[in-house]
Amino acid sequence: MFARLIAKLFAPSRTPIRIARRTRLNAESLEARDVPATFWWGTGQGSDPTSATIAANWTYQYATADDPNTPNIVENEIMISPGPLPSNGDDVIIGYNPMAPSIDGEQVYYHCTGFTLATGYVLNSLSVGWVGSAGYNKTFTLGSDVKTKSYYQASGYVSQPATTGRDITVTETYTWVGGVQNSSGETAKVTVTGANATGFITPTNAGSLETGSHVIATDGSTISIAGGTVTFKNESDLIAEEFSTVSTVSQNKAQPTKLVPAVTYTKNEVIVRGAFNFSNAESELPIMVYGGTVHVPVSPLSKATGDSGAGGGIPNQSVMVTAGALVIDHGATLEATNGVGLLTGKLATRSIGTGAQSDAKIKGNLINKGADVVIGDAYYDPQQGMGHRFGVFLVDGTVTWSGGTYRPAVRAQNPNEADLWKSTGLFAVQAGATFAPGAVNQQGQPTGYPPAGQTWKILESDNKITGNLPPQNPVGWTYTQGGNPNIRFWYVVS
Repeated sequence: MFARLIAKLFAPSRTPIRIARRTRLNAESLEARDVPATFWWGTGQGSDPTSATIAANWTYQYATADDPNTPNIVENEIMISPGPLPSNGDDVIIGYNPMAPSIDGEQVYYHCTGFTLATGYVLNSLSVGWVGSAGYNKTFTLGSDVKTKSYYQASGYVSQPATTGRDITVTETYTWVGGVQNSSGETAKVTVTGANATGFITPTNAGSLETGSHVIATDGSTISIAGGTVTFKNESDLIAEEFSTVSTVSQNKAQPTKLVPAVTYTKNEVIVRGAFNFSNAESELPIMVYGGTVHVPVSPLSKATGDSGAGGGIPNQSVMVTAGALVIDHGATLEATNGVGLLTGKLATRSIGTGAQSDAKIKGNLINKGADVVIGDAYYDPQQGMGHRFGVFLVDGTVTWSGGTYRPAVRAQNPNEADLWKSTGLFAVQAGATFAPGAVNQQGQPTGYPPAGQTWKILESDNKITGNLPPQNPVGWTYTQGGNPNIRFWYVVS
């Protein structure tokens, strides 16, 4: 999309572009608008050089009437100021204007205030701090909600004040590499929406970005955040809505993605109703799962240090699952400074490859009030049909388990093979916790009840396990325990 704009500015021209300052075209030329135009902000020629509603402050570039179907051909275009104002289908560029004044060869930049777009209109693109103008240091202030196919920001300040309508909706491509997104001090929204819509947040040189707006993926869109630090101001959140995905995707071990609040309080969150892939990243925002999935793959860092506050059913957690699933790959570690809380939903581990599985690990305390715990969950297995691979789910901390069901698999013909849930600290099993073992055959496929009298270890603590063994269930499984002087192992018996 931006290739078209670059071509307009830098491509050689066989026919000179005709430029007229303060020369109006006839009404027919201006009003036809058969082909969308490009608008460059900042001539400084208006009575108020900061007003977006004064046409003289814009340079208007459009295809000539004799060739309306080739807007990419520079020699068939006219650049003029003043013209009309930006409208449906246009490209809008804030931060570079070929007709702007300059001092010592440097363009003079202007604030842009009160930019409005009629309801139902959609820009083709909106660029702030366009290619070649990354030094734009002024403020672009919205006077209405704005919808655009593509959005690009490399510098400058975008202000989204609540009093004038302020939300930005992007339907195809969202790219943010520099500048401040919403400097107004009031929380607004930047929404990437649609199954074919993609967002890229990539701080230049792994530096820092600031937003005062919710950054939202919705309706099947994806947003990727690659390295650097993104600071969330006001009460803004990072949100993955249902059917949409937000991912931290830095490939540089030394430059993980960091999500931080502007100040230390619990008004900024990562909110998950769709999918959140948490790879090589540190989040000082609490991760709140209200549906969908948080996936922790094998990566150099997956660290959550936020605090969920008093709400959510289990207070003061770094990761809080109210509904949905927390999925940890075998070989991956989720560091949770203030712990992981599970109110309902599922905690699952995900098998990787065909061989022996490395531990899936939480570094921090775990409180489970109602979630199922499934090791090597077939639902998330990337190699469907391979059969169950046994694994260890390790909590490097304490476990308090008062609700939900642990569903370990055991090998029907081998008491040495079973899933194991283990803690390094106290493992407290309280009333409401339940077990539902299941047997698999040599191929890892579910099978019937195994031969009687076999014993498998399914719980372990390096400290001790407290609580009462569950009663025999209707299928016939019974439970026993071991360890001296402290009880450190629980077993299931067929």
